[in-house]
Parts: sequence; structure tokens; C-alpha cells
Amino acid sequence: MNKDIKTRDEMIFGNYIPERYGYGGGCTRSFRHMTPETARRLVEDDFMEKDEAQNYGPTVEKMLEFADQFPGVTFKGYTVSDQRDDYRVTLDAIELSTDDATAVAMFAQYFGNADEYDVYSENEYADGYKYHCRAWWD
Repeated sequence: MNKDIKTRDEMIFGNYIPERYGYGGGCTRSFRHMTPETARRLVEDDFMEKDEAQNYGPTVEKMLEFADQFPGVTFKGYTVSDQRDDYRVTLDAIELSTDDATAVAMFAQYFGNADEYDVYSENEYADGYKYHCRAWWD
């Protein structure tokens, strides 16, 4: 595992600000809207394992496999500080914004067993697309 937290955080957040980890607390930092390209680079640079999964969620590899088939995917998750023994990057959600009903059906097949699963259509979550899908694992 690559322990260069400064480079890792710059890839994810665009900055490295140690105070954002709340040292003495949870030592984690959340992110949203991570692109598949950033996730792939984190795997390639050994900041994230492709077989990593959030509890009973899918692996990073499975999420990236879906993203390869359908544009409009982003990820949510969190980073763990190097102050903890379990330093890592974890993806705990996948989101899809699309006009493609086939992509929505495939999203359900891949991720319909999530702890929280939602499909929004033509509302504030859809980001100007016809559908916005979200799957999250605790």
C-alpha cells in the first residue's frame, strides 16, 4: 500500500490539509464525485486495492467494470489517515446520471442489493439527466 498521503489526497481532493482529518477523532475524510479515471489511477498507484470492498458491497474492480460500460458514473467514499493502522481509500457508493434506461436496468442488476438503493427520475438529484441512480453500502 502506497503511504504517500500527500499525493493520494491531492489526487482525490486537489489538496492535502492534515487538519481535515480531525486528528484525535475518526481520522477520515469523505469525498464525492470521484471519477472512474481517478479511481483507476489510485489502483494503479497502489493507493487502493482493486479487490477492496465496503463490507458487503462490490469490489472496486466490479464498480470500475460497470463504469467502463456506462458513462456518467461517479463514486463516493472516504479516506483514512496515515495516523491509523487501517490507512486506505474506500468506495462506499456508486452513482450514475444518465438518459439511458438500459444503463439504469444494468445498474439495478449490478448494485440492486445495496444497503441503500435509489433511482430518481427528472428531479433535483438527476443533474439534468432523465435518471440518477445511487447505491450505498454501510
